Amino acid sequence: MHVQICDANLTLSGKLAAETAGLALRFSKPDSAAKALKVRGAKSSTMKIALFTDSYLPNSDGVVSSILAFKQGLAAKGHSFEIFAPDAPGAAKEDGIHRFAAVKFPPYPDYRAAIFPYVSSSVAKKTGVQLVHSKGMVSMGLAAMSFASRAKLPCLASLETMIPEGIHYLVPHS
Repeated sequence: MHVQICDANLTLSGKLAAETAGLALRFSKPDSAAKALKVRGAKSSTMKIALFTDSYLPNSDGVVSSILAFKQGLAAKGHSFEIFAPDAPGAAKEDGIHRFAAVKFPPYPDYRAAIFPYVSSSVAKKTGVQLVHSKGMVSMGLAAMSFASRAKLPCLASLETMIPEGIHYLVPHS
């Protein structure tokens, strides 16, 4: 797993990766979330997280499994989510899930790439989002960084995909 927090890049694996991914949201003292992340508007140790992803339900893959486990574990601690993902055939309409028009992504036929996803900074105020977490490296990853910057929110990114090991799927061999 590759994790980027602010300007620091870390490549982690196994248990350390899982612990680091949840580090920003696991706290032993009340209000330490707001102090640790300097989150605007945080009044308790629970947070509303905007999670941006290039893959979400109804897809069934490692990224989706990771997101669902991440959500379940953090929801048990009182955190809540707004999910931002590409639209997909068969995707159920649910509160808190924001879908964007998307096209097939040729290297991965089951995946879809969101077309110019844009999230207004006013969404942060409307939904109470306090932290942006990107699990996307295509258009939704860029949308996450743009949204966080415009809304002046802290942003963290984590990827389960080891990009150097998978680049051969995107770049033809010469």
